[in-house]
Amino acid sequence: MASHVYVVDPTAKRTQIKVTPGTYLRDVLDEACGKLRLNSEQYSLKYNNKPLDLTRPIRLSGLPNAAKLQLTQSSRSPSVVSVALQLPESLGGSRFSGKFRSSTSLWLILRAYESGNVPNADPSKPLPKNINITQRAVPEDIGAGAGRLCYEQPCLHMIGQDYTTFTDLQKTLAQRGLNDGSVLIRLSFKNSGRPLDEAMTEIT
Repeated sequence: MASHVYVVDPTAKRTQIKVTPGTYLRDVLDEACGKLRLNSEQYSLKYNNKPLDLTRPIRLSGLPNAAKLQLTQSSRSPSVVSVALQLPESLGGSRFSGKFRSSTSLWLILRAYESGNVPNADPSKPLPKNINITQRAVPEDIGAGAGRLCYEQPCLHMIGQDYTTFTDLQKTLAQRGLNDGSVLIRLSFKNSGRPLDEAMTEIT
């Protein structure tokens, strides 16, 4: 099992990246580009001239230890990804799908489903109306803040990883290694502990 890999840039410069079995190839790309001062959104990885699936962890990649990965420039044109959103039981538990550009952030995908304005939505499954995903509140019932409304943070589970903060949700599909194909996103919510009015200033 790989404990480190080398990322070789177009000038043949090698950058060593330490990895664990759970390290995602997307994170390998991000770290290598960070060290090389490159924009990771403009690059992809290959091994033996074959493109690597950046959504896979090292343990499922088949890469040997000290594998030499080629850093190659990606297409500059955003591609299309089919995105299915699985709602929690509290919102009916249904699954809806649409197609989004790989440059779309996870947050904007949620807002699209929330507004019902989903590109190429499956016509056989009409989107629910007036669904609230990004502006939910729950009462705080413990301590001095009892009765205060707290922001209920949308959380996403996608390809074995969780996205549970505003910062996480600003990532684009491409930044998470999704440049084509399809993906299932499972939605849940958690009490962020932040006052609703404070969170709303960050949202808007």
